[in-house]
Amino acid sequence: MKLAGLAAALVMGAAAQAADVDVAFVGTMTGAKANLAIDQLDGFRLGVRHLGGRLAGLEFALSVMDDEHNGGKAKQDEDDLWKAGRLHVLLLSSTADAAAYAAAHAQEHRTLVINLGMAPPPLAGRECNPYFFSLVPRGELIQELTGAYLQGQGYHRLAVFEPPGRQEALAAFRKGLRAR
Repeated sequence: MKLAGLAAALVMGAAAQAADVDVAFVGTMTGAKANLAIDQLDGFRLGVRHLGGRLAGLEFALSVMDDEHNGGKAKQDEDDLWKAGRLHVLLLSSTADAAAYAAAHAQEHRTLVINLGMAPPPLAGRECNPYFFSLVPRGELIQELTGAYLQGQGYHRLAVFEPPGRQEALAAFRKGLRAR
């Protein structure tokens, strides 16, 4: 519901002259990693239903694109949507490079991008963009905060199991444990 409210508030100015709002959702809708994007889309739809089926009081059209967990396909989908005409809001649940691509082109197409997946760290700094909003914290912030919380609660001995290739997350967790 919060996502729909955010989109409604941000669309108000951009779509004031338009009769409707075009919204697209690009994410992994099939395969083993589809559950997250499907939940995000369902949450958006539920939020819109709570708003009476409208965004900022305007009728809207929703397009859903399956990127098949492929950043290249997500970028192609973004291009296709922009070439097709008006796109006011892009809800993106894809790879970090697809997010960077959307951020780089959002201003040129005057499209509000609401990122629901990981975004490259520079987008939260020097490459910040007024058309790009990420609802996911940077990289391993959650793991770092979890470590700091547990340390603050007095936990001194922990067993942590992390899958191979996620050493950054484990390092962030340990950093949080040492924060105090």
